[in-house]
Amino acid sequence: MKPTPRHPHPQATSGLVIKEGYFDENGCMFLTGRPKEMINKGGESLSPVEVDNVLLAHEKISKAVSFAVPDEVYGEDIGVAIVVADGKSLTEPELINWLKDKVTEVKVSKRIWFVDTIPKTATGKLQRLAVAKTMLETGSKVDSRATSETGDVLEDLRQMWSEVLRIPAAEIKDTDKFSSLSGDS
Repeated sequence: MKPTPRHPHPQATSGLVIKEGYFDENGCMFLTGRPKEMINKGGESLSPVEVDNVLLAHEKISKAVSFAVPDEVYGEDIGVAIVVADGKSLTEPELINWLKDKVTEVKVSKRIWFVDTIPKTATGKLQRLAVAKTMLETGSKVDSRATSETGDVLEDLRQMWSEVLRIPAAEIKDTDKFSSLSGDS
């Protein structure tokens, strides 16, 4: 027997909202996320899948994943990891302004990481919780295709490392790793 994609009595489920999805007027069920991945921002349950879909509509974004990050005021907030499309550049303020036109204020992330890749399982599923853990542990927020307010991410990073590590910026090479310069988390 082949499963039916519709509920046998669409009128019984029409408009019914469930915590991680909903039934449409035809009785079709749409899942909007896994319970453990939902973001609880100030008591409002937000779907990371919904945020992902909005981000993926941006012409300069090739991959995106959203996830919960701790927040002192709201309990949780939205964090996003973005892979910028090849040959494109995107700034955090530019993305935030774009998002404000697409979603309600509560869904606008102010914790954005620009990354080279987003890990997936062997079956191609996003590892949302693993990405969140990595972003929060590393604190890394830029990659070589991201831009900064000065326009030179490497120079900004060099200046930041110079201040933190108390070594002259001129001694920091583009290929140096923070840990090899005696940096520690």
